[in-house]
Amino acid sequence: MNKPRAVRALLVLCLLAAPTGAAAEPSAVNWLQRMNDAFRVNTYDGEFVYAHAGRLGTLRIVHAVDPDGREREKLEHMDGGSWEVYRHGNQVTCVNTGSGEGHCVNSGPFSGGFVHDLARVQSNYRLQVGGEGRKAGRDAIEIGIRPKDADRYGYQLWLDRESAMLLTCLLKDETGSILERFQFTRLDLRESIPAAEFEIGAAERGSVQRFELPAREQGGPPPAVPWQVTWLPNGFVAVKGQAPAGDSAGARVYGDGLAMISVFVEAAGAASWSEGVSRMGATVEVRKKFAGSGGDWFVTVVGEVPEGTARRVADSVRVNPG
Repeated sequence: MNKPRAVRALLVLCLLAAPTGAAAEPSAVNWLQRMNDAFRVNTYDGEFVYAHAGRLGTLRIVHAVDPDGREREKLEHMDGGSWEVYRHGNQVTCVNTGSGEGHCVNSGPFSGGFVHDLARVQSNYRLQVGGEGRKAGRDAIEIGIRPKDADRYGYQLWLDRESAMLLTCLLKDETGSILERFQFTRLDLRESIPAAEFEIGAAERGSVQRFELPAREQGGPPPAVPWQVTWLPNGFVAVKGQAPAGDSAGARVYGDGLAMISVFVEAAGAASWSEGVSRMGATVEVRKKFAGSGGDWFVTVVGEVPEGTARRVADSVRVNPG
């Protein structure tokens, strides 16, 4: 698991919440709806820190919107990283600018829709609007998110009062310990960003990968797979997937509107698989070999959920007879 993917994963997770009571609900929902759009519609230049698994990185994000509505975005390391990510609409370019390994992420961390299903979020989390404070030199309001069961994590958010942009996100376990931290140290909201900021000037001195993102909204159910997950935490449903190909029996991503759990199933074949558990910050990966219809199979479960939750999901996978 690499850091850029973890950054993206954390930020996608941190941009949802749910109200606790009738008195707070209208205000909380309004804040969350504004937050959902803030990173996409605003023009800004900022720097943030991302801390997880004992590691700390500082990154810069620049974002603007063309007159035709397409977003432009650049993400770069500020402390020795070897990669940069540029996005124009759904077109993504990743550049390895150093001698080390460069990692390409699917997009900049703030692109895409954040609120997947607010109704399901409200069913599985409690939200408390807290006090006011200052974050990154800006007036901010605090929102605390608490899960209703032990199968998911909690969050503490600070939103910018002016724009509703997320300034700080702390992801916490059941004891309140911080597993991951995202925090802007500088955020400048602007009328415009010079076009030169989005020129891929590093391409001539590094390897380049280019690809296109899928459309933000994709209709229809995930493609069929020859297996099923027989247990999921309350509120999790299949939100997207990948059809079987080669030795892969396909993949499914399940979400509760806030947290995500990815399940990958492959035929074991002659490959040397290693069972076990690995973790990076709040992201856990459980790998397990099991016997099923047609032979041996290997399942991998990845999610920003407690280890016990991921293990139980992996143990529940069954290959359909056929």
